[in-house]
Amino acid sequence: QAEDGIRDPPYSLVGSEMCIRDRASPGFFQTMEVPVLKGRDFTPQDHSGTPDVVVVSEALANRFWPGQDPIGMQIQRGEARRPATVIGVAQDTKIERLGEAPLPFVYFSSAQYPTSFIRVVARGEGDASDVLTTLRRSLREMNPDFAIMDVRSMEDHLALLLFPSRVAALLLGVFGGLALLLCAIGLYGVVDFSVSARTREIGIRISLGAQRGVVVGSMMKDALKWVGIGGLVGFSAAVALARLIQGLLFGVGAGDPFTLTLVVLLLGGVAMVAAFVPARRATRVNPVEALRME
Repeated sequence: QAEDGIRDPPYSLVGSEMCIRDRASPGFFQTMEVPVLKGRDFTPQDHSGTPDVVVVSEALANRFWPGQDPIGMQIQRGEARRPATVIGVAQDTKIERLGEAPLPFVYFSSAQYPTSFIRVVARGEGDASDVLTTLRRSLREMNPDFAIMDVRSMEDHLALLLFPSRVAALLLGVFGGLALLLCAIGLYGVVDFSVSARTREIGIRISLGAQRGVVVGSMMKDALKWVGIGGLVGFSAAVALARLIQGLLFGVGAGDPFTLTLVVLLLGGVAMVAAFVPARRATRVNPVEALRME
C-alpha cells in the first residue's frame, strides 16, 4: 500500500490524493535554483528507451521512506506503467501558497512521460522584457508551429499570488507606523511631564552649586532608566508574540533583530529629547524663581 511506503521490492503507488506530480527536463532544478540534495538530476540519457526515473521532494521521501535512503526506491504511476526508480531528492518548494507546509512532490522525466502541453522556464540577465522577447524568438526558431499561450516573468507570475500578502503587509505597516508614532508622542509627553515636575528640585541643586550640565545629565539618566526597563520588557514581549504572525512573513524572520533594535533606538532617542528639553529649560530658570514653583 502507498501508506506503507516500503515494500520488497520497495513500491509506492502514487495517486493525486497522496502527492503532486509534474514533469521536468534536464536543467530544470538548476534554472529554478532548487537544490538536488541527494542523488542526481535528470540527464539527456534519461529518455524513452531507458528505465523510468523520478526525482522526489524531501516531503515525499520523509513520508514514504522515513529514516531510509530513498535513492533506488521505486514509485508506481498507474498499473499500466512500469515502476520508476528514484534517482534524486530535491529540496521542498512552495506549490500553491507561500505559507503552506511542504507538500509531497514527484518529478517525472519529460522525455519518458511526453505531453503536448509544456511549460518552459528560462533564466537570463538583464531586463525581464528582453529575456521574454529572446525566449519567444527562440521558441519560434525551434518550431514555428508552437502555440505560445502565455509568457510572463516570475515577478509577474507571482504578483497575483502575493497580492493579498502585500496588501496585508501594507496595512500592517501603516497601522504599525501609526502605533509607533502614538507611542513616541505618549512617551515624549510622559517624560517631559516627569522632568518638568522636578523643576523645583533642579533649582535647589543649582542653588547649592551643582553644575548645569551635571543636572541635565542626571535628569536624562533617570528618565532613560525607566524607559530602558520598559524597552526591555517590550522587546521581550515583541519577540515572544511575533511567532503569532510568522506565517504572514516572507523573506524576514518574526524576530527580525534589525527592526526590533531600530524601534528600541527610536523610542530611546525620543526619551532622551523629552528629558533633555525640559531639564535644559529648567536649568536656565533663576534658582529663586524655581524654588517658588509648586
